[in-house]
Amino acid sequence: MVDNKARILKVIKTPVDTDESLPEVMKTVLGYEFFTFEDRTPLELDPAYGEKFAQDYNRKIGKLA
Repeated sequence: MVDNKARILKVIKTPVDTDESLPEVMKTVLGYEFFTFEDRTPLELDPAYGEKFAQDYNRKIGKLA
């Protein structure tokens, strides 16, 4: 933290029930989800899973940057 601003963010690869095991600073910074849901099942945004996942992955990378 610098002043009251975090210089990190967390990328969430898969959903978790709780962030209890994270360091305190990681509990309070913004998180960016890098997964999607299909039929209530979380799926990683991995280009290896096909063209749609590659497009979603690249879109998320662009927004994250």
